[in-house]
Amino acid sequence: MPGSLWDGLQINILQAIFLILVVAGFGYWLLEKRKAGVWLGLTSFTFFIVIRSVAFYRSDHQQTLIVYNVPRHQAIDVLSGRKYFFWGDSELVTDDFIRNFHIKPSRILHRVEPTDQLSGFSMQGNFLQWSQKHILLVNDDMSFAPSINRADIDLLVISKNPKLHLLALFKTYNVKQVVFDGSVPAWKIKFWEKDCDSCHVPYFSVNEKGAFVMTLD
Repeated sequence: MPGSLWDGLQINILQAIFLILVVAGFGYWLLEKRKAGVWLGLTSFTFFIVIRSVAFYRSDHQQTLIVYNVPRHQAIDVLSGRKYFFWGDSELVTDDFIRNFHIKPSRILHRVEPTDQLSGFSMQGNFLQWSQKHILLVNDDMSFAPSINRADIDLLVISKNPKLHLLALFKTYNVKQVVFDGSVPAWKIKFWEKDCDSCHVPYFSVNEKGAFVMTLD
């Protein structure tokens, strides 16, 4: 039926309760002609608007990076206010089923819309800089040379199955966090986890723990 579904609507449990109280209050007033129903409805509607306004305020000021748990796919969203920039496999843009199942609920929750450019966001090759955070995305074969003055990498995201020597990378950059996304083979993750443990670098596998969320502000 046309109009039977309202796409993109997101309210929490508390907001749903207040909406029910609004309907119950005004329904009681109409049926029983009691002013108490009006007060219940108006009070509940006021609380609903306050909670919703706070949610919109938080969405307008969010600065977040999300690495999604999409099996065999690379999927990363950078959120800035009510906009997002997507980095990942093109299949997730064209395949409605995979995108709607794995990614769309998060975008509805964060109240974001797509954009081709984010203010303050820059990208050169595999290096991203955003809100004083330095992020390195590795999904192809890469080699690194040891460096005395190691640059800081706040987040290293590894995708696919690249030929990558993490120990050499750790000698080139001071990596603070490693994330293995859903496209990395499980056997390769176990191999790289040993390198992270030997260098005392924290790591996160979305295959085991779900989506990785990093606040950028």
